Amino acid sequence: MKIKFFLSIGFLFFLGGNAALGGDLLDEESRWKYVLESNDIGSVHSFLLNYPNSVHVKQAREMLALYPKQPLGKLTTDTPVCRDALSTRSASQVSWYKKNEKYGMYDFIIPENHFVSAPTLEIVPRGSSADKVLLENKFMIDLIATKTGGCAIYLRWSSGSGLPAECKCEPVDKNFEFESDLANGILTDYSRMHAGNDVCKSHNKDYSAEIEKYLAEVIRLKKARADSIRKLKETGKFVLPTEVGEMEDIYFALPRIEKKTMQRTAYEKTKSELELRELDKLGNFCERQLPKDISEARSRLKADSMKVQ
Repeated sequence: MKIKFFLSIGFLFFLGGNAALGGDLLDEESRWKYVLESNDIGSVHSFLLNYPNSVHVKQAREMLALYPKQPLGKLTTDTPVCRDALSTRSASQVSWYKKNEKYGMYDFIIPENHFVSAPTLEIVPRGSSADKVLLENKFMIDLIATKTGGCAIYLRWSSGSGLPAECKCEPVDKNFEFESDLANGILTDYSRMHAGNDVCKSHNKDYSAEIEKYLAEVIRLKKARADSIRKLKETGKFVLPTEVGEMEDIYFALPRIEKKTMQRTAYEKTKSELELRELDKLGNFCERQLPKDISEARSRLKADSMKVQ
C-alpha cells in the first residue's frame, strides 16, 4: 500500500528556485514567520537552504533534528518480498536527485539490504565526512515503523512510500509510544471545557456532568462507527481504504480517549485566559457561552455521525 508524505510547500519552494509563496516578494523575516506558522518541516528545511546565515539557523536546525516524528523501525518480517520492497522503494526516493545535475556531488548509492539491518542511511557529498556535513545538506532515508505495525521508507523532510501490508516493523526504541491525532484533538476540547468549568465553579456554575456526557457520546459514536466498518469488512462488503484507515485510527485512539488524560497545555492556556477576563464578561461566559459550547459540540458530533451512517 502506498503511503503519501506530501511534498511540502516549503520544499517545493526550494526546488523551484524560490518561486513559491510569493517568490522573492517575501523577505527573510516573512519567510521565517511562515515557517513558524506553517508547522511544516519541509519549510524549515527550505529556509535553512535559502538562508544559511540567518539568525534563525540554530532554531531551525533544532527543529529539523526533532524529525522524523514517526519512530525509526526494525523489520520483523525478513522475507524476499520485503527485502525487494525495501530496495526498490528506497531507490525511488532518490531517483529524481540522481538525474539532476545540481546534486552531482552526491553518490546516491544504497547498499544492498541496508535497511534489513539499519534504520537510517545518510548520503553526504562525495568525499565528505558525515559528522562534518550540516544536517540540512544531508539526504537521510529512514525505515519507519507505523502505529499499525507496518513499515514505510521515508526521505526525511520530503516524501515516503509504504511497504506491502505483509511487511511488518516495530520501533527501534522499545519505549516509544505512538500518539493519536484523533485522541489528542478530542482530549484537547475536553480539557478546554474542563478549564472553563473549573473557572466557572467560582461563579457557582458546574457543568462537569454535561462535559462527561459529551465525552461519553464521543466514545460511543466513534466506537459504533469503527465497529460498522469492521463488520462490513468482515462480511466481504466493499470498504474504501480511507474507511479502513478511519477504523484503525478510531480503535487506536479509543483507549487513550477513555483514559481522559488532560491536555495540560490546552487546559492551562484556556484557564489563564479566562481568569484575565473582566467579571461581567466572565459571568456571561459561565452563564451562557460555556453551556452553549458544550451543547453545540454534542450537536456537531451527532450531525457528523449521521453523515457517515
